[in-house]
Amino acid sequence: MVKVALTGGIASGKSEILTHLMMSGYVIYSTDSLAHDVLKHEGKQKVIDTFGTGIVDTKGEINRSALGKIVFNDNDKLNKLNDIIHPFVKIRIEEIIKANPDLDIIFFEVPLLFESNMQDMFDVTINIYCDIDIQINRIVNRDNRSVEDALSIIRSQMGTYERNKRATYAIDNSGEIADTFKKIDKIVSDILSKE
Repeated sequence: MVKVALTGGIASGKSEILTHLMMSGYVIYSTDSLAHDVLKHEGKQKVIDTFGTGIVDTKGEINRSALGKIVFNDNDKLNKLNDIIHPFVKIRIEEIIKANPDLDIIFFEVPLLFESNMQDMFDVTINIYCDIDIQINRIVNRDNRSVEDALSIIRSQMGTYERNKRATYAIDNSGEIADTFKKIDKIVSDILSKE
């Protein structure tokens, strides 16, 4: 089985590519979804102990929006959160891989792949990127944020150049989506032909 991690900055177009791969019949997992599940289960109490009961809603669950406000502009607090969540996410990834021994290839969406040092868990890494103007427009229109907010989020993430340098493959998603789909299909075909 080839384990592939897809990464990329915010609003780089990862979701469209993942949907395309899913429609093509491939199995895909999102580490964001795994992290959200960890917040509800095995990581919940430690996160509450670390960040206080102010992040707990009336149903006793962690309010992700309240937690986000605490960690978003504070790298130390964000690192603390990641140090709690990421080890559990890694365990979940390993469990998923063990549970799917018959697959030729499996995809994981890992937005913070290099930041969380998870790249060694995968055989192939693919970075999706696009022009910064496109990213800003997508964030402003999709998330109803200001240009300043969009820039702040982009700058808080690892830069495109650094991600491209570390990834096995890099796909520029600035053009037509059909061209991007052709690029990802060719990469997947190349990966499978080497097996």
